[in-house]
Amino acid sequence: MIKFSDLTRKSTSKSGGVETRRFLVGIETKIKSVEPQILDFFEEWGALYQKIVRWCTKRLLQGRCKNELLPSVQFTFNIDWAWADSILTDACATIKSAEEIRKLNIENIELDIKSGIEKVENMIDEYNQFILNDEHYKAKRQAFQINNKLARLERRTERLVQLKNSKLSITFGTKELATKQHFLSENNFSNHSEWLKKWRLARSGNFSSVGNANSTGKNRVMKTFHKQDNIFILKIIVPKCLTKKYSQELSLEFSVASRRLPDLLYAVDPKNLRASESKQPITVRCFIREHKKNAWYLHFSTYVPEVPSLNQNNGTLGIDLNANTIDIAYVSQDGNIKKSLVKSFPIPVGTTGQVNALMRDIVNDIVSVASDIGCSISIENLDFKDKKATLRHSGSRNYNRMLSGFVYSKFREFLVVCCEKKGIRVNLVNPALTSTIGLFKYTKSYGLSSGFAAALVIGRRALGFNEALNTDSKTLLTCSGKKEIIPRDKSKNLKLWNKVHRKMKESKIGRTRFYEPSISTIIIAEINSLQKSKKRRKAIYN
Repeated sequence: MIKFSDLTRKSTSKSGGVETRRFLVGIETKIKSVEPQILDFFEEWGALYQKIVRWCTKRLLQGRCKNELLPSVQFTFNIDWAWADSILTDACATIKSAEEIRKLNIENIELDIKSGIEKVENMIDEYNQFILNDEHYKAKRQAFQINNKLARLERRTERLVQLKNSKLSITFGTKELATKQHFLSENNFSNHSEWLKKWRLARSGNFSSVGNANSTGKNRVMKTFHKQDNIFILKIIVPKCLTKKYSQELSLEFSVASRRLPDLLYAVDPKNLRASESKQPITVRCFIREHKKNAWYLHFSTYVPEVPSLNQNNGTLGIDLNANTIDIAYVSQDGNIKKSLVKSFPIPVGTTGQVNALMRDIVNDIVSVASDIGCSISIENLDFKDKKATLRHSGSRNYNRMLSGFVYSKFREFLVVCCEKKGIRVNLVNPALTSTIGLFKYTKSYGLSSGFAAALVIGRRALGFNEALNTDSKTLLTCSGKKEIIPRDKSKNLKLWNKVHRKMKESKIGRTRFYEPSISTIIIAEINSLQKSKKRRKAIYN
């Protein structure tokens, strides 16, 4: 399960005994017209800044702490305390990010191996069934696929051992670009010098300063001031090592888009604000974008007031993510679905940038619907790495595009941020058996697809409804002759639904068959047929 605190950008600040609820925002703008001297400073300081970050990262990995390194950085490179603190903050963040990625990779590989072993066991059962039925061509093809799966699992196991036993390694400039120096012509480089130029650019062109609410301009060395309308001034305190060449301070003007203007004004211009509200730090990052003709950009991170969330008096939008689609269904306060407000979106495909752009469009559409209705949004509180590991071995043709696009985690991240900006409440609900309950109770009765049925269950669960067992599920539970006691408290039905789910899995029937009448009879017949086949196989082997 994921904690909502891990997703939200909301926080609480205290000043003078007063608590202020706030929301972290990012504001980005392109530096359009600037003096050549400032551009030269950006390039030189960006390269030196990243060089010092690498120097600090190496020593932090050797076991030295931030406070111990701080005076060493100041003395060795002749820079101010504020710049040294920002550099060490970046170095610590780089190491933390690498450690989290490594931990996540280990967890993903372990889950992948576990799911792969389960899949191979099922494939072996199918192989035995083909042999039993004299389907030799299918058995031969199945054996080939089993061998491929086993070879892949062996490679993944070797990778897991390597990750667990090796030291943490960080490549500045990306490993992909580092590898390209050995294949220059294949990667459109005419010579090694051309590659080296790009390598150095990738390892420079980026510097930042951590914000400080008590400093003038809300930052110690990159201070932001409002001039007029949407025009601002950024004053940069030049590091000591470069003051002889560039003077002690440099200033540049920049503009901000009108939709982001109130956010930056709130942090920069504290007029008519309480003292507790006016103290908002502004962290500034200056960076270069290669794909934008090496243009320089400014990114400001600061806080704005929290937008109050709407209540759930108008119901909720339930959302279910599948292999192919994102399905949403509006569930009213009384727990009923409104068929006029069901919508499906295809899983985005393309490059990372294209997927992100399409995903943001989908999220904006969903949030707009919720905003028009005045309702909350409900999604499953899934640990997506489990679901992705399962999908990898599900046999779905679309798993590749999902896994490479990080659709699940991106969708959740974009949704929470967009909802918090619009003041829409996001409910993270227990994901247990939503698809199974939807299949049994709502696919046939409402004529819904499995995705919309699951979205309906998610919405009802967020509103506090518990799902009673229907006739088919009760029949399925009593098929073995053992009478199940149906509790009066519907909240305790989840254990019984779990038994229904296991019966459904055991039967191996497709989801389309849930539109047929008496699904419980079909499932029981399939289970009996599979059990008889299993007994015959055992008799033959014995």
